[in-house]
Amino acid sequence: MNRWCGRDDLVVVEKLERSEMASPSKRRRADDDNGAEDESGLLKLIHRRRGDVEMLMEHIEHLENELLESRAKLDEAETLLDQIRKGSKDTHNERASNKGPKVDGSHGRNGSTSKGSPPLMGSSAKKAGIVLTPSQSKKVALREQPKLPPSGQIHSGRNQDAKYSERPSGGEAKGNKPKPVVEREHVDLISKIRSQSRPKKLDVALPSYIPIQHKRKPRSLVLSPAIDHLCATSALDGVVNFWQITQDKGFGVNLSHTVDCQSSVTRRWPEDLAWHPLGDTLFAVYSADGGPQVGIIRTSKKKAGVEFLKDKPHDKGIINNIQFLPWSNGTQFVTGGCDHAVVLWSEKEEGWKPRLLHKVLHSSSVTGVGGIPHKQLIMSSGMDKRVYAVDPTHGRTVFHHQLESKALGVLPNPGDFNLIMVQTGTPEQQLRLFDIRVQRTELHCFGWKQEASDSQSGYISQSWSPDGLYCASGSTDPKIHIFDIRYNSREPVQTLDAHQKRVFKAAWHPNLPLLLSISSDLFVGMHKIF
Repeated sequence: MNRWCGRDDLVVVEKLERSEMASPSKRRRADDDNGAEDESGLLKLIHRRRGDVEMLMEHIEHLENELLESRAKLDEAETLLDQIRKGSKDTHNERASNKGPKVDGSHGRNGSTSKGSPPLMGSSAKKAGIVLTPSQSKKVALREQPKLPPSGQIHSGRNQDAKYSERPSGGEAKGNKPKPVVEREHVDLISKIRSQSRPKKLDVALPSYIPIQHKRKPRSLVLSPAIDHLCATSALDGVVNFWQITQDKGFGVNLSHTVDCQSSVTRRWPEDLAWHPLGDTLFAVYSADGGPQVGIIRTSKKKAGVEFLKDKPHDKGIINNIQFLPWSNGTQFVTGGCDHAVVLWSEKEEGWKPRLLHKVLHSSSVTGVGGIPHKQLIMSSGMDKRVYAVDPTHGRTVFHHQLESKALGVLPNPGDFNLIMVQTGTPEQQLRLFDIRVQRTELHCFGWKQEASDSQSGYISQSWSPDGLYCASGSTDPKIHIFDIRYNSREPVQTLDAHQKRVFKAAWHPNLPLLLSISSDLFVGMHKIF
């Protein structure tokens, strides 16, 4: 050994010699111990970094939601600015027209060009230098189209009567085109709930009755959102009747045409109907046991018929409800069925395609579905006493409420987008009001006493008045109950003796001062509101 090595060096050399003389098994055991330590460290590192990624994803999702809300607020502000500017221009033009000669009628009231001109991107968005996506520019274009009269406005006068009485059926008259889809404006009605101690009754004329022309009990009554004089009824005979609303000396309906809509295999009748927002087709849902589940009915008298969709996303049982989503401009609708499922249907290039939204939230039959426009949420109610609001984009639950009795239906308010009404099975408290922004808080409840039966039927449904202040409901008694959300009582503000048997539905017309009803007595009721 080298004589220049010190004592410490000798110790190190001895250790090296001993390690070299050690058995290979001992060396492998030491290596395995070091590898185990490295693996546990890597697992801890992966776990920590996975948590960082999840936290960042939640933060990004929160920022995306804030961005969408900010864009919506920006669009609303720009729309209001455009309306104010257009209003001032209209006032200036009216004053100029009173002084000068009359102008040719090729331009609309808002200075728009003649009928066939396509909608352009919002001028306010152009001025602000904002680049809009195709869907956003479409929304802005819809906002800048000429608007319809305000909802709930009562139309009267001889000219109005003549206009509706001269229209032929089926929406085929010249100049009787469907109205464009116009987005509603939000109105705060929640602050008015239970604010008055005296009821405000409606002045309702004596009803007129027309035979419903069905061989069996009726099931649905739907009013066209695009053509004022058109409505449809369905019944257990599988036939859908299209009606023309007339307005000669009083309101009435004439049968336009019928369409046999029984399913091709099981010969089932439509369980529920929903108009396409453009008014050219009517969508129907059926049972999921064997046959087709969704049918598209052509409303034109010359091309009447039904076409069934091939996809069958529901597993079993009856499909109880179908509703178009108010923000989709007719490109999406939602269905709920006895298989506990809520299915979102979207129109694509290859046709209508379904997507299962959820099936585990409800533990029983889904009785009603609907859409909340400003938040783009899908509501659902079930026989399991639960009500949900789900974000279809991210699939998360935004609102959840547990009732003490079965939930038979859910109906968003047409004026206040935060207000929903839920139909329950509790006597004298059948209708409940909720604010979707507040969890598990009931704003108001009201209902009626039933003499015919203690049980509540899921086939009895409600409708809101166009202004969102009143609600009309059928009942197992031959009566229509009308409620005012401003009245601080649980009782109806008035009750109409409408039919001889059970009233399934009382539907408020969106643009005419009219309430329509269907009943087991096989008559359609026409109730004019002054």
